[in-house]
Amino acid sequence: MSFTFQGTITKVFPARTGTTEKGDWASVEFEVTESNPENAQYPQIGKFDIFKNGENIKYAKDFQSYTPPGTEVEVEFNLKKNEYTNKSGELVGFYKTSAWKISKVEGGSKPAPFQPAPASEEDEDPLPF
Repeated sequence: MSFTFQGTITKVFPARTGTTEKGDWASVEFEVTESNPENAQYPQIGKFDIFKNGENIKYAKDFQSYTPPGTEVEVEFNLKKNEYTNKSGELVGFYKTSAWKISKVEGGSKPAPFQPAPASEEDEDPLPF
């Protein structure tokens, strides 16, 4: 099941990076404040994350340059639960809202597909979300 949330990016957190046996990865979290709340005094604020690995980590690392705070977006996301075993041997779970598609909203109308800054000649891969 997929969900949608439309609003303005109000905060982009610093990207986190790392390396595992599967390779390099990068993750970035960002907040979006609801555009048209039912109650204008209490707009909903969603916190989303993007996780990329391999050759696509540049999209998480450079997310803020593509969609800085103030950008109106529509976010398509999934709700996820991840589990891992901590150092004490306990199974621990955490929940997150994982964005899989982000579209810029042009002039308050239908969202336009997300377009990053022009790629260099050596970087011809299209944005994967």
